[in-house]
Amino acid sequence: MRLISNFKDYYDFGLCYGVDPKLCFERLKRDIPLAQYDKFSPVFPPRILGRNEGMEYSFGFCGKLYSFLQVPDVDKPIWNIEEYLRHKELNEWMINRFKEFFTVKYIDDKYFIIADSPIFLIERGGVIEVNPTLKTIGFQYIMNGTECFNAIAHYIGNVLNKSPEMVKVSDKERIRKAGFNEKSFKHPVK
Repeated sequence: MRLISNFKDYYDFGLCYGVDPKLCFERLKRDIPLAQYDKFSPVFPPRILGRNEGMEYSFGFCGKLYSFLQVPDVDKPIWNIEEYLRHKELNEWMINRFKEFFTVKYIDDKYFIIADSPIFLIERGGVIEVNPTLKTIGFQYIMNGTECFNAIAHYIGNVLNKSPEMVKVSDKERIRKAGFNEKSFKHPVK
């Protein structure tokens, strides 16, 4: 996969293993226009924290939707319930609610096709950022660089591929092009 970008990220070293010139990832940061926000409403992060307790985020990555929290007292983003429980005590009902929030979900590819990218980030306030820097949101704690690079390359190649469709050739045409005719496989009459 070739990488066209104006910033560096933690998985860029995957380029040292070789590049497929037909596969290109234009990793340019941009925001989704307000007119398309309604198409993303099913994947917006739910409100789970109080007003001054932090911010919820939804993070779309290669067909999956991750959720994480940014809490004021903690330096790095919180990606799972165990990490959150280190900072705050919760009752059983809230623990179940947070477990559901942190569960990784498979989502429809249409969101990635609209974003024209395998990566997008949604802030609870409604800002949708395409191609955020994964290192700044702490995604390296979830997936190492090699897995991340390979997942992006596979997703772009299989789902977001913009190459033209393969031409379908009929069996009769293939047989004719190979030099066979209607008598090629018949035994001669004795």
